[in-house]
Amino acid sequence: MSISVSSKLWVEKYRPKTIEDVQSQDEIIKTLSQNININNLPHLLFYGNPGTGKTSTILALARDMFGDTFSERVLELNASDERGIDVIRDKVKNFASRSINKEKAQFKLIILDEADSMTNDAQSALRRIIEKYTNVTRFCLICNYVSRIIEPLASRCIKYRFTPLPAEGVLSRLQEISDNEVVDVSDDSLSLIIEISRGDLRRAITLLQTASSFNDGEVTSDIILDISGSIDQKIIDDIWDRLYFSQKSNLINKIMTNKVYLIDCVDEIIDQGFSVSVFLSNLYKKVVTDPDMSDFKKAYLIKFIGTADENLKNSADEKLQLLNLFYKMVDIN
Repeated sequence: MSISVSSKLWVEKYRPKTIEDVQSQDEIIKTLSQNININNLPHLLFYGNPGTGKTSTILALARDMFGDTFSERVLELNASDERGIDVIRDKVKNFASRSINKEKAQFKLIILDEADSMTNDAQSALRRIIEKYTNVTRFCLICNYVSRIIEPLASRCIKYRFTPLPAEGVLSRLQEISDNEVVDVSDDSLSLIIEISRGDLRRAITLLQTASSFNDGEVTSDIILDISGSIDQKIIDDIWDRLYFSQKSNLINKIMTNKVYLIDCVDEIIDQGFSVSVFLSNLYKKVVTDPDMSDFKKAYLIKFIGTADENLKNSADEKLQLLNLFYKMVDIN
């Protein structure tokens, strides 16, 4: 096995340079192109899933508007790293209050990425700064969860929701990059990357670049599964058959009275180092798409899958959550 390291991240290398290059957000791009310019720039709020083009869109728009003066008129901050009130009062306020030459453009632009990570105090301070310096500075807030932005701040912005990219859009971009970088990747491997990334183009490109670093540049499904932390569907199917379908072969009583059997199933997942949250996500898809299970049973299991996932986020024990869920699977009748 050989490993090569690219000199540049493909995510950055292939980041859109102009707003027309942004992938699969046609309505947003059309609206921004027609209504936003250097003399008509409202406060903006971009929200939606990761990897859907929010940051790329505002950076491309800013480059189109400001051209050579981009570095002078645009301040980009990651609010998850610099989210306290001191940063808002210092960096943001200092840049917002700076005077500009209005002959070239009416405004400066401050981009706050991951704004939903900011504390409420910081958001309140930001609201006051927006009010005070709106004549020379405009803001673009970027977040995954718009509900975490306080209403007095969100109400001052025009909101744009970025949706997960369709499979066709991700596929065309990955094929373009594969051709440019001379990557040996099959259609099945591309399909697996698209399935794992779930509309997150940034994650899809990162997976492709990382996978291409192994095995002399040949991208295989096994490599993708290994580096993504995903679980082979065969493992999900095996657990499913052994627990849920065991009812149909009259093994239910044996399983219910043999705790060791269920514990072994749990240990198989834990000992192989799989993320239990990822396992639950895949199991959820298995339940939803099962053609033989009634809607009542699906709702019953989904309820416990959701409960287990929530408990894991609250630092519950992984083995206990899986064990409880597996009991529910064999006890569904």
